Amino acid sequence: MDINNHHHHHHHHHGVYSSLHPTQAVHSLASEVNDANQNRAHLIVGIDFGTVFSSVAFAFVANNEVREDIITEWPGTGTLPKQEIPTVLYYDGHQNVVGWGLDIVDAIGSIGYPKAGVQKVEWFKQRLMLSGNADNDHIEPYLPHGKSEIDVAADYFCKIRQVIHTHLQKTLGEAFRREEKNIHYYLTVPVVCSDAAKAATRAAATQAGLLSSENETQLTFIEGPKATAMYYVKTGLFNWKLADAILIVDCGGGTVDLVAYEVTRENPFALTECTTGSGDSCGSIALSRNFAKMLRAKIRRLSWGDRPGRLFAKCISDFENRIKSDFHNNGQKWSIDVGVEADYPEADIQDGYMSFTNEEILQCFEPVVNRILELVHNQINAIQAHGHQLQNVLIVGGFSASEYLFREIKLRIPSQFQSKVVRPMDSASAIVKGAVMVGIAERVVTHRIAHRHNLSSDYPPSSHQ
Repeated sequence: MDINNHHHHHHHHHGVYSSLHPTQAVHSLASEVNDANQNRAHLIVGIDFGTVFSSVAFAFVANNEVREDIITEWPGTGTLPKQEIPTVLYYDGHQNVVGWGLDIVDAIGSIGYPKAGVQKVEWFKQRLMLSGNADNDHIEPYLPHGKSEIDVAADYFCKIRQVIHTHLQKTLGEAFRREEKNIHYYLTVPVVCSDAAKAATRAAATQAGLLSSENETQLTFIEGPKATAMYYVKTGLFNWKLADAILIVDCGGGTVDLVAYEVTRENPFALTECTTGSGDSCGSIALSRNFAKMLRAKIRRLSWGDRPGRLFAKCISDFENRIKSDFHNNGQKWSIDVGVEADYPEADIQDGYMSFTNEEILQCFEPVVNRILELVHNQINAIQAHGHQLQNVLIVGGFSASEYLFREIKLRIPSQFQSKVVRPMDSASAIVKGAVMVGIAERVVTHRIAHRHNLSSDYPPSSHQ
């Protein structure tokens, strides 16, 4: 197997490998693993720690069998399987966590609004990513008194750790107790992620007890698009050929991340980064910030003093849960039931509904979508400048559910690529499953070769899909 990249600090040519001959892969794997350590087991946990949603998957590799799974049982979900949970915490006045993810029954009052004295804290990942930046304190939402972004992230990781332990204990039994100390975590990060942000994330994971110490080896950071690429290579969803280029546009809550790969080998299959990755803070929460700003301006016209907290929360949640994904820029007027008795035409409130014009919602979207398209165009230009053949543009991530965003990308991309723009169905779980596949490739096949940055997905057939 050739090694594209000996220099682990040189960041632009990571290969992603996958074998087309699983039987061969098993033999080569068996000999490699046996050389190293007769029955070495591996427990790999992927965490997609997102600004809005997070998810966890794992793989247990022993005796050349792989067991892979995604955690779908979370506190607060009852019997409903959920592949991702909100990245949110609720604190009481003493800075104790009284709710998190979907487990919020003790934090929320009867009308879906935090109980008196309870503070909802979300989007804290964005603050973690800006750790060490001077302007970090001016980002909303504000953190609980006396807690840093590292403390808050640690509280969240601590809750996630408890679920991982419960789940793995139940799934693997005795094997989990044996391997618990050797868990390797693969945690997703944006393409543009400073060393300070990584250090802050590592500190939070350590504080939460995910890591035994801030040791380098137990936690590996992986760029979101790289994990996604690995997943689609392994699942063989696309019929990519030698020299094809694939652009992955990962539209998340906090950031939009773009990386282009080229197929550098077909047998075994290999993908290598062919442009410099790019990204910016133009994810779906940028829309929410724009909407909140417009909403505040509307509410100010009411001159109610401090009464509109619930009205504000109601509008925000309706925007998040309905308008954001349903907006089509088709002239539709949006009405939100705010339960206000009197009419306030100055704030567009009538018959208990607050209304928003198509134009008002469009203004929330436009700057965000324009920035995403600028990033897409820059990547396509770079791909063409290098003479690569662009075969697919994959629009993935939670924000890709926006019909308007997807349509605008399709409409505004150079016409010869319009038919190449695809939005795979399973992209929500692709990233976290891909993170685990990267872990298997790095740990199991190449754990004797230090700091090797190309990814080999030559591993034995999974015994559990």
